[in-house]
Amino acid sequence: MYTAPRSLFTIGAAAMMSLMALCGTASAGVVAHYSFDADATTDSGGNGLDLNASGSVSLAAGQFGSAVNLDAGEYLWNASSLFNVSTSDFAISFWYNTDSNAFSPMVTKTHTNSDLGYAIGHNGTNVSGDVRDTVGGVTTAARPGDDSTSFQHLVFQRTGSALELYVNGVLADSAVAASTVDTSNAFVVGARNISSGGAPNVGGGTFYYDGLIDELWVFDNALTAIEIANLRDGNSLVADVPEPAGLALLGTGVLLLGARLRRRRAA
Repeated sequence: MYTAPRSLFTIGAAAMMSLMALCGTASAGVVAHYSFDADATTDSGGNGLDLNASGSVSLAAGQFGSAVNLDAGEYLWNASSLFNVSTSDFAISFWYNTDSNAFSPMVTKTHTNSDLGYAIGHNGTNVSGDVRDTVGGVTTAARPGDDSTSFQHLVFQRTGSALELYVNGVLADSAVAASTVDTSNAFVVGARNISSGGAPNVGGGTFYYDGLIDELWVFDNALTAIEIANLRDGNSLVADVPEPAGLALLGTGVLLLGARLRRRRAA
């Protein structure tokens, strides 16, 4: 009975490790996922964290399927404490396409008068992610020049003692993170300072976002650079191996095995 040489297994293991590095692994825990495909409120992440709608929110064409379309004064919210991050790692990923150059909170859980919570938003020149209304750390980057005409991908996360902001899969800024002090105010898409009952102007003035949000993910730990790139490219933590690459690896393995067998017979 022929037993393949150990070195052949070593080659196979190395190839598998390369594939895993290419694809990434589903290492992050999903708190919530809003695809905005069937409707504007359903959570498909498994925790049943459906959103409540304030105003006549609608759907429009998104980066992947449909996106939620929010006009100023409209927002989505959920009061679950599962959106609290405290001192833990977290990551928030979504696509946006804005209709405004004004200060616009896109995804938040804030009580700004008391410097509580976290927020991702934009103003006329920058996109940003912060904790405790910037007191606990803030990351900023230049707004993509075409974010009013096409979707842009953002990831804001805390990993260890660092805050990171990724724009279209590229690390754009990082900062030292202080501990986040959570608020009982709601997790919100399209506004800030919204109470646990959905009321505006609680804990500070409410500002609104005007534009589209698509494929909003909330994770309870930080993402790797590969996972972030996979979300940007395919809306999944794990990328599919391109078929030609898979065939090429299989063919290489077969050729190597054949060469080993021929050398063994010749000996």
